[in-house]
Amino acid sequence: MFSLFQHLSFLASFLSGGPSSHLAERVLVPRVGDSVVLSGTLWKGLLARSASSSISNVDYDSATNRMLVESVLSVSGEEPTIENEWLDASEMIDEEIAPYLAQLMCENEDIEGEFVELETPVGTFVSCKIRIDEDTSEGYMWVGAVPFGVLKADIKDTAQNLRYQGVVSQYSWK
Repeated sequence: MFSLFQHLSFLASFLSGGPSSHLAERVLVPRVGDSVVLSGTLWKGLLARSASSSISNVDYDSATNRMLVESVLSVSGEEPTIENEWLDASEMIDEEIAPYLAQLMCENEDIEGEFVELETPVGTFVSCKIRIDEDTSEGYMWVGAVPFGVLKADIKDTAQNLRYQGVVSQYSWK
């Protein structure tokens, strides 16, 4: 099943080498409870269903500085799909770095992003529209100042003949 989870590694790899060099040395401090919900549509072939994708920090291990991140895909008429993964907290987006994320992404020559003012149900954001072109996924993500950085997604999974379009409908910093 489709998951935005797989695309978070792109943002994490950028953060592990990016913001510290742009924003001086600092420690990223994501918190348990930081969350984002994207609401939209999931297509399988020509069949469209309403869907939401939520991503939340649900636990923290201070000994390893790792955050347990839960991703839930809810598609109308189906049981939710839940994935959990421990991620390095130092490679995650926190409330302090989030306002700079679009700028950092769009100014990175390797990403070739485009600044876009994005209107969503929860407000208007300055975002960076980036192209996703991976082995089995293609499309766009708009990143900006919300937990996990994803404001909007339009991504096709070519291997599974799926397409997900969603926009942030709720978010929370704890």
